Amino acid sequence: MATTNTTRPKARTYGRLVLVGYLAVLLGLFPPVTTLAAPPEPGHAGPEQCRVCHSTETAAWQNSPHAQALADIEESLQLACAEEEESADCDCLSCHTTDFDPVERTYDYGGVSCEACHGVYVEGHPKEGVMNLDADSSVCSDCHAETYKQWQESPHAQADVQCIGCHQSHSQDFRLVDEALCGACHRDTLESFTHTAHESAEVNCTDCHLSSGPVPEAGALASARQFTSPAQVPSHSFSVVSSQACVGCHAQTIHEVVPCEDLTQQANAELLATANRVPDLTAKLKASEKAVKNLRVMTLVSLGWGIGIGGIMGVFFVLIVNYASQGRKKQ
Repeated sequence: MATTNTTRPKARTYGRLVLVGYLAVLLGLFPPVTTLAAPPEPGHAGPEQCRVCHSTETAAWQNSPHAQALADIEESLQLACAEEEESADCDCLSCHTTDFDPVERTYDYGGVSCEACHGVYVEGHPKEGVMNLDADSSVCSDCHAETYKQWQESPHAQADVQCIGCHQSHSQDFRLVDEALCGACHRDTLESFTHTAHESAEVNCTDCHLSSGPVPEAGALASARQFTSPAQVPSHSFSVVSSQACVGCHAQTIHEVVPCEDLTQQANAELLATANRVPDLTAKLKASEKAVKNLRVMTLVSLGWGIGIGGIMGVFFVLIVNYASQGRKKQ
């Protein structure tokens, strides 16, 4: 009886092992459904995901107008949109946040984050997923509509100078200081009297050529400078300088000019005074030209005399040395 009891547990154990083996084979023939499922839909990973590889760009973005875009909206409007008040117009959040849902009035991130411009994060980027971004100014057109329109009609657009030609894409700062940035292309223009006079007074190019018009303009500008009202949004036509820019510096003297009805008389008087000086200036110019010509002639004559005298003295010196040498030989 003892032998029989020992054999039965062994048989049961063997049978269980065989059953487990069959089950393992069957499971191998039918892989789990999860291995065939599609990868999860990509979502907004956020700036922290980008920081892992792009720390320098993320650091520049953190202090930019894009990162602080939500802070530019009044707190009362933010609160009204968050509480879903029907009277609140929350359309501005589409440009001041990332992935704003106008129906639910929700957004993924406050401010304009990396994915607002570069698109939703692609899993496996950069080896398996490519994130393309157009480098032309159309990228900025959705949120900077008025500025983009001004740029389209400007000499910059005609010369194919894009937004990123002047602005750094992540910090929105100028690529160079004003004078160096503009002077890279407009060197000849900066040498005119008007520009040199302004330069001596430490007036930057952007103080005039990005000046806003007196009428408030819609839109916004990503710039190193912060503008608190629509009236201060800089104009990007560049070729037009607002009169407000002149008044800002010449307010104290602008009204010291004679009345308008006397402007023609004053201009004619100044023109006549200048014309009367022409003969005197012409005579001085001719005298200066004659003096320069005489100086050139005297320079050539002096040079000739110097060479001639030097040559004669050299000949005499050689003769004297030769005569002295022969005298020594005779002795």
